Amino acid sequence: DSRAVQPGQAFFAIRGQRLDGHDFLEEAALRGATLLVVDDRARAARALAELASPPATLLVPDARRALGAIAAARRASTLACAQLVAVTGSNGKTTTCRMLEAALAAAAPTHASPRSFNNDIGLPLTLLNAPAQSVFLVCEIGANAPGEIAQLGAIATPDVAVALNASLAHTEGFGDRAGVVREKASLAACVRAGGAVVAPAQDSELLAAVRKRAPSDARIVTVGDAPGADAQLLCAAQRLVEEKGQLRPQLTAALADGAELTLPLAGRHNALNACFALAAARALGVEDQTACAAMKGMAPAPMRLAFSRVGGVLLCNDAYNANPASTLAAIETFLELTTQAAQRTL
Repeated sequence: DSRAVQPGQAFFAIRGQRLDGHDFLEEAALRGATLLVVDDRARAARALAELASPPATLLVPDARRALGAIAAARRASTLACAQLVAVTGSNGKTTTCRMLEAALAAAAPTHASPRSFNNDIGLPLTLLNAPAQSVFLVCEIGANAPGEIAQLGAIATPDVAVALNASLAHTEGFGDRAGVVREKASLAACVRAGGAVVAPAQDSELLAAVRKRAPSDARIVTVGDAPGADAQLLCAAQRLVEEKGQLRPQLTAALADGAELTLPLAGRHNALNACFALAAARALGVEDQTACAAMKGMAPAPMRLAFSRVGGVLLCNDAYNANPASTLAAIETFLELTTQAAQRTL
C-alpha cells in the first residue's frame, strides 16, 4: 500500500483486480521508499520520469512472485533460527493467531501476522517485516483454491503446523469438503524436520490426511473434547461481564490434564481454538502457566463476536466474515448469551 510506505522501505508494484501498483510508484518514492520492485519497465519509467532522484528499481518477471521468493529467502537465512507456527483452517485462524501471539510473546520476542494477512501477499509481508531477533513467528495461512496452502507453507516452513478444522468454505475453488480437507492437510507436508502438527482428534478425515502428509519424524498432537485427545477440552462456560462501564465476554475452559483458561472471548468454539493454541505453545516449549496467563489478556480480533451497548440495546457484532460453520457458531453464541433478553433480532 503506497499510502503506508515509510522511509527506507521497499515497495512492490503488484497488479490487483482493480489497481496496478505501477500507478503508485511515484507516491511510494516521494514517501521515502528506497527500493521499487517492478515487472513493467515501461510503466515504471513513465511513473518515475518527473523525479530528480528516483530510488533504486529492481525489474523482475513477476513482482507478486518476487515478494514470495524474497520472503522465502529471508525465512531460510536471517529467520532460520526462529520457531514458526503456521495456523490454517476454515474458521478461527485469526483468533487462534491472536491467542498464540499473546502466549508466545510472554515467553520470548514474537512477531505475528497483522490482522488476517494469510495469502501470498500477507504471509510474505509478515516474514519480511519480522524483526531479526524474533524467537517466535506466528503466521496465518489461508486459501481460496487448491495448491495455495502448499505454496505458502513452502515459504513459511513451519516448525509447528496447526490445522484447526475443515468445513464448507471457498467451495467455488475446492468443490466439496474433501477438497477442503486435502488443502488444509497439505500444510502438514511443509513442517520442518522434528516439528509437530496439531490437528482435531474428532475429524477422522482431516486427521488421517494430516498423518498421511506429515513428515515421518513429525509429532502429531490431537485436540478435541473426546477422551483420548492429547489436549482434551473437558468443559467450557461463557458469560458477559461489565468492567469499567464496558461490556465484554468472558470464556473459561478446563482441560483434562488440569490446564485452565480464561479468555476475553465469546463462543464455545473459541474454547476449542484455545486448546489448539495451548497445544501449539506447548510444542514450542512454552509452559502452561506462562501461556494461560498471557492468553487471559489477549487482544481479541475486531468484529468477531464483539459485544457492546448502543442506546440501551445489546449489540453483537460478528460482521467480519462468514461461512456456514462460522455463521452457525455465531448464532449459537448469540442465543446462549442473550437468554434473558425480552427481544432478540438477527
